[in-house]
Amino acid sequence: MRKLLLPFVFLVLCGCDDALECGLVNRRADMQDKPAQVLTRDAYATITYEAEVVNDTADDEEYDYSFDVYGDVPPGLTITYEHRQVVLRGYPQRSGVYDFSIRVYVDYVGIDFKCLNDDSDENTYRITVQ
Repeated sequence: MRKLLLPFVFLVLCGCDDALECGLVNRRADMQDKPAQVLTRDAYATITYEAEVVNDTADDEEYDYSFDVYGDVPPGLTITYEHRQVVLRGYPQRSGVYDFSIRVYVDYVGIDFKCLNDDSDENTYRITVQ
């Protein structure tokens, strides 16, 4: 009986539209996959890592993105943040294998209610400098 009552209470408190929004539309932050990158030492390079909100076509206009980058990024590459992208660019200075992670945080800033089932995501990447 308790299991049947909980969904009913949720619908009453949140409203049917909000409950359907959160339950049926699995909107969530996603830091996209990218294969390992191979760069040449002292040669200019640009690598873009992109985030998105899965299951929402308006992810450019209605969300703010922020990022944390941690781990080993090749020396000589600078990190810039461009809306929903993390861009590494520059001249890698040392050969080696560099592993790092990027965590994205998404905030909804639109007018209408939208439920995010998960507002952050993280992915690990590798760059090899030869």
